[in-house]
Amino acid sequence: MSGAQGPVWYATESDVAVVHLDRPPVNAIDLEMISKLGLMLDELSHKQGLRGVVLAGAGVNFSAGLDTKAVPGYGAEQLRELSAAINRVVLMLYGLPMPTVAAIRGAALGGGFCLALTCDYRLCADQNARLGLPEVTAGIPYPASPLDLIVAELDPNVRRRLALHGETLTPEAAKAAGVVDLLLPEDQLTERAIETVLQLARAPGYAAVKHQLRAPVLDRMRKHVETLDPIVGLILAQRKDRD
Repeated sequence: MSGAQGPVWYATESDVAVVHLDRPPVNAIDLEMISKLGLMLDELSHKQGLRGVVLAGAGVNFSAGLDTKAVPGYGAEQLRELSAAINRVVLMLYGLPMPTVAAIRGAALGGGFCLALTCDYRLCADQNARLGLPEVTAGIPYPASPLDLIVAELDPNVRRRLALHGETLTPEAAKAAGVVDLLLPEDQLTERAIETVLQLARAPGYAAVKHQLRAPVLDRMRKHVETLDPIVGLILAQRKDRD
């Protein structure tokens, strides 16, 4: 196990790192959590002998997205740090050459849903999971890299329903839409996720083909990391209009 229990931690099993988002009650994303996730991903990307990564939520939820109590209180500098950290984490997860598997239970909404979308394979508990992009109903604009991810990973009709209509998908609807790959009982998620990583890792061309498929999107994401995301200006303008 790496480090103290906190908003993000991981345990290694069968040369697979199982990363836990752990910020009760719903693993909502704040600046500390996303920054620590970025540091952990950097550590894992250099870890010798690691076969892949499972991304999961501690407790009963994957992640309900941005912390809507903390983030509205952020000043301009914190917003810049938050958007930069989100763009960097999405780039790192989407670009990891090793296999990545999301193990989704409970809420996977907004930014949490986007973290799941970065993964190569997505497992979902067959009961009680909820997946969606409620930003449109909350009036929250998207950071640049998550928006690129949504366009790359979701079929046009699916992203229209999720991003513009604010629909929330049941596990069955998410499977039918191709958002998740497999439904299974919640108590089997972690074991099956590790097995899936190991199965994918056996393909000798995995890293090379993954890079080929994602290179154009990753190039755009790198540019977002290198520049100031316009989301900060949009949020500040929204606040000014409300005031």
